[in-house]
Amino acid sequence: MFDSKGPTVSGEFFAPLKEALDGAPSRRDCPSYTDETHLIGGVNRALSDHRSGRAWLQSFRFVFEIALSVDCFFKALRSKRRAELVEEVNLALVDGSSKHRSDGDPFALIPELDKFAIYAADGHSIAHSAHEAPIREKKRASNHIFSLNLRTQLMEHVDLCVPESGKAKRHEVATLKALSKKALRMRQPKGVKVVHAYDPAVVDYRFWLKLKEAGIYIVTVEKANSRCFVTGDPPFDRDDPRNAGVLADQWVATSNNVMIRRITYQDPVTGRIYKFLTTIIDAKVPPGAIAFIYKCRWNIEKVFDQTKNRFMERKSWGKSEQSKHQQANFICLAHNLCVLLESKLESDEGIVDGKALAKQEKRKREESQRAIQAGRMMNALVQACELLTQRSCQFIRWLRLAIDYKSPWKAAVELLRPLMDNYLA
Repeated sequence: MFDSKGPTVSGEFFAPLKEALDGAPSRRDCPSYTDETHLIGGVNRALSDHRSGRAWLQSFRFVFEIALSVDCFFKALRSKRRAELVEEVNLALVDGSSKHRSDGDPFALIPELDKFAIYAADGHSIAHSAHEAPIREKKRASNHIFSLNLRTQLMEHVDLCVPESGKAKRHEVATLKALSKKALRMRQPKGVKVVHAYDPAVVDYRFWLKLKEAGIYIVTVEKANSRCFVTGDPPFDRDDPRNAGVLADQWVATSNNVMIRRITYQDPVTGRIYKFLTTIIDAKVPPGAIAFIYKCRWNIEKVFDQTKNRFMERKSWGKSEQSKHQQANFICLAHNLCVLLESKLESDEGIVDGKALAKQEKRKREESQRAIQAGRMMNALVQACELLTQRSCQFIRWLRLAIDYKSPWKAAVELLRPLMDNYLA
């Protein structure tokens, strides 16, 4: 399938996928349309910017020299086994790539969270497919829940929100409640606490209590109509630069008598007040860390923006649940393989997205000046974080072209180097 005359960008990009495929329990020997071809094809489609499945398929057949028919691909998308396979491969890739970013763990300055696995989870909608069956006389978007590991920036599909019979949609928290606690522990071993940073859609205090029994914790923002009553106002270290911006750290009781923690935080730049709720009651975890976890939740929104506006994944590929599950996992695989390739470029070739990092540093300096002028101090955790959560358009275009042209690794890397230093003039 790949150019055998030396390393290619295609070969390096898909190498982690092929390694993850080797141990997949659902793998089968299908000579007419192999599992490897299906996986590479699905990732290629998620990464491409073709507007239709037929347009992508025509390009894929030309680039990879595979006589793949429309019927064959869409039959594979409807396959339950292939759906299980794509999920298994993505999870194997995620679990096998725990450390890959040289710019460091964003929570490195918070040793109190060392035994916590920290995720951002959220719902994301993809427009209905061309042949979607209507629900209550209207074609409905596909609603998914994704989760991003905030330490590794690798993403996985949590579940598809499937409406009950006769209903137009299903609420995210209902989908989460239907999952097992084992699933929500994200395959983390015993002794590791799991944190899910979620928007207020996850608010269900009794549900939180059940999750906590399984070592699963929630961080979110308080709703405007919340009825929480202060039961304790413990002191916190106001001199700790990680707590800059924290106005209060309180224990509160909800209207249905669930004890949680509320952190009141003022953004040093805008002056806006936020109230964060969490089931992490342990006072050893500084309140500034809770605010920082929620700020990092924005990373998954940036990945969704990348998926929609850079990968151009805006429409469902098929109407079956299996095809929707596969598309979601292919989107995850495309993102994860990009993250891993970016890490390889940094470690092996010394290439980083210099233009994006410079832009980030400029924004930090400007925000710091605004905070100082307002008489406020920037939070040390925010200032220290140098994580880039999106791949640049120039990087994605380079990758697409390098795959299409079967570009040799070394030659393509030298073409990429100036694109990561400056924007095209």
